[in-house]
Amino acid sequence: MLYFLISFAISIILVPIFGKLALKYNFVEKKERVIPYLGGMGLFVSLTFVVPFDLLVKSSLTILAILGMFEDVKGTFFKFYYLFVFLSSIIITFKYVSSFYIMFGFLIAFFIISIFKEIDHFDGLGSSLSIFSGVGLYFLVTSSYDKLLILSLLGSLFAFTFYNFPPARIQLGKIGLYLIGGVIAIGVLSSSRGGISHLIPSFVVITPIFLEAIPYLINKPKYSLSLRIMRIVKEKKRMLYLIWIVSGLYLLISLSLYFGLFSSEFVYMFYIIYTIFLLLISKEVVK
Repeated sequence: MLYFLISFAISIILVPIFGKLALKYNFVEKKERVIPYLGGMGLFVSLTFVVPFDLLVKSSLTILAILGMFEDVKGTFFKFYYLFVFLSSIIITFKYVSSFYIMFGFLIAFFIISIFKEIDHFDGLGSSLSIFSGVGLYFLVTSSYDKLLILSLLGSLFAFTFYNFPPARIQLGKIGLYLIGGVIAIGVLSSSRGGISHLIPSFVVITPIFLEAIPYLINKPKYSLSLRIMRIVKEKKRMLYLIWIVSGLYLLISLSLYFGLFSSEFVYMFYIIYTIFLLLISKEVVK
């Protein structure tokens, strides 16, 4: 809990400072209104100084932070994006996955990091999805270090959400999204070392991230979870509240599988039916 509180305190102070710097140097999003980027810098500083040093983990996350910083500053896609994500993914895969499964682990890490750039199209959305995923992964990771990493991320995210709740005063920016993606990828790979009993719940708890991001990756954004819900409730805060409910239920499903609260057959069936329901929601409007 100490790591959570320290990360929260650092981020609650640094996030608005980086927001002012972003406004000063015009690192902003110009849509309905001007919103500064660089909120993710507060998370990066917090994780860098609070979490104990581990060469591979810190190197991987720093690579992602540099990539995100470049894209935030330049406001464009970095042509060496895939190289940076590749390097970050291979580093954490080398740390967490045995040689026999290294290709599988690499693909998981690469995919998770890559989709995170598509989870924050509404105020508060990216941080909310990440918080629920992080809470679940905290129980599933297999080392005390990884628990500290997840706990520190959660502290920073709770602080950031204070500024990012709609209407947002600052955005995560690419630096924040890639950084969170790296930590979530670490959480999943760490969970995989506990076997299927850890790995499957880890995929369950990040399912809302898949439902949100994959439609954007395949150029079908109207099928994303947030836009499906938005078409029903017509208001951003209500959409975010429903995202909390949806993500919270996936968290409960994940922990039910891990702790064996109900029979696995029942939980798997409920997960499948629930996911299909979300995929069909607002179907008539999306056509």
